[in-house]
Amino acid sequence: MSHFTVLVIGDAPEAQLAPFQENNMGDCPREYMEFTDTEDEMRGEYETEATGAVRMPDGTIVHAYDDRFMVEETDDKSPFPRRVKKIPDDLTEEEIPNKEMYATFEAYVREAHGHKARDPEKKRYGYWENPNCKWDWYVLGGRYTGMFMLKPGATSGSVGETGVFGTPPRPGMVDRCQVKDIDWDATLGDVRAQRREYWKETEAKRKKAEEMNEDPKQVAGYLDMVFGVKPDDTEETYVARAYIGTFAVLKDGTWYERGQMGWWGVVIDETDHDEWMKKWWELVTGLDGETWVHVYDCHI
Repeated sequence: MSHFTVLVIGDAPEAQLAPFQENNMGDCPREYMEFTDTEDEMRGEYETEATGAVRMPDGTIVHAYDDRFMVEETDDKSPFPRRVKKIPDDLTEEEIPNKEMYATFEAYVREAHGHKARDPEKKRYGYWENPNCKWDWYVLGGRYTGMFMLKPGATSGSVGETGVFGTPPRPGMVDRCQVKDIDWDATLGDVRAQRREYWKETEAKRKKAEEMNEDPKQVAGYLDMVFGVKPDDTEETYVARAYIGTFAVLKDGTWYERGQMGWWGVVIDETDHDEWMKKWWELVTGLDGETWVHVYDCHI
């Protein structure tokens, strides 16, 4: 579960976002989805694989993780109980072929995979998904509200909703506006001021790490990963690399991103952060002044 920013360029931003919806709630329009057929794969599992199970004294076969074998335990490491498997001493867990454990292939698919029936359209087991999915939820602004500072007297801007942990944007900062109304100097100045605060925070963390004799390489790696501080940075070089930017850009129906966003903020195949921000800055500041830009808080 991750939140990330997306800049949507142009009109009808939510119509532009629509083709990238994940089908997690079952409401993604069919025109964006494809059917993934899993029947042959599951049949192979049924024919050749086995499942951990227990033969009861009366001859019945029970899954090893059946509720009757699950108990709650606590220990000194956590105040919360956890469910663990406990097979009674007079019984033995064994690997039982799926064909023996489940009376039919359909029973195996239903009980092991949760498919109640074949897809009514394809007449096969599988599921529908959007191969281009990028989000399962979004809101204008959200926890990133207030990215752009408007010029004095500008009227095109508006703000969206404030995120759960966010605060309302400062006066003059908006989530949606025309490019001509953005005060780029003031917007960038705000980012640089924030960057200086980050530098103070990193210096404090570095000092504490030194006092605790932490490995300098690990500390440097952490500061780079979390704050983007390079080993040879000074405050001025760090602040000079401050750019306004979002994780992804949606323009003319094409989705561009710094990497593939996954759960818990993990990014795969990530483009260099500074390189991406420079390209983002060049793209947006080069847009026609009448163009509308919108910053969305997306979730996946």
